[in-house]
Parts: sequence; structure tokens; C-alpha cells
Amino acid sequence: MRAICWIPVLLLSILSVFGGEARVIKVLPQLLDKQGRNAINPSLFDRDAYQMHLRLNTNEVSAVRFEVQYKAKGVEGPLLLRLEIRGSKTRLGQREVFETEVAAGGHFSKWGRIQFDRATNDRIGTLVAWRASLVKDGEVITSLESFLW
Repeated sequence: MRAICWIPVLLLSILSVFGGEARVIKVLPQLLDKQGRNAINPSLFDRDAYQMHLRLNTNEVSAVRFEVQYKAKGVEGPLLLRLEIRGSKTRLGQREVFETEVAAGGHFSKWGRIQFDRATNDRIGTLVAWRASLVKDGEVITSLESFLW
């Protein structure tokens, strides 16, 4: 009897994963070195270690890149990926906004990327909070934000 009660919950969770709505799945802020690399070796452990090295040695950082994983099944036409950032040097209530056009549709998730140079990074300061949004025809259809947003 208890197993029968769980069937609707399982069906709803499966539908939410494979449903047709758009969503931002993951946002990865990454520092890039002077060769444009976020890691020396293609290992997640090495990437994390190299990111820590770049955070400690800021003179080696040439740019910052945000990798955004999203899914927009059932959405027609191009989307706008909007990234809003608050840093240690931005005033309270202000944010830097970056946008790029990304593809929509498909059954699988896609990755969009937004990159800015060291001068912009110096103007923003240390990353405090971010919000990534998918915009269609001027309207935000989904977003994901960091804890401190």
C-alpha cells in the first residue's frame, strides 16, 4: 500500500526532469590564465586545484568566464543569456550585466558562456553574487541565482 502512495511522487519528479520547461541548471565561474586555460589537465580535481592556484596568484589571471548549463526544451527561436554580477567593488544595489545570444530547443542541455577581461574583473572586484537568466522576447523565463543574491 505504501508503494502505491509513492507512485505519483515518482511520476511528478520524472516529469519535472524531462518536462518541457526552460531552466538554468548550473553556473560555473572560472578564472582563466594568460593562455586562456581554466585547468592544465582535463581532470575535475586538477581544475579545482588550478582554480585555487589562480585565486591565490591573481597576477596570473587574464579573464573570468562563466559557463552556464541550461535546458530550453519547447522554446522556439534564440534566447538571451543574461548574467548579473555583484562584486566587492560594486555599490550596494548595483550590478554589472552581461548578455549573449544562445540557442534554444533540443532534448539535451546546452552550455552558454560569458567571458570578460581582467580590466572588467578589476572594476567588479571579488565576486560576491551572481544571477543567470534566460530571456525570451524581453521576458525572463527562468533564472538561477547564487546564495548571496
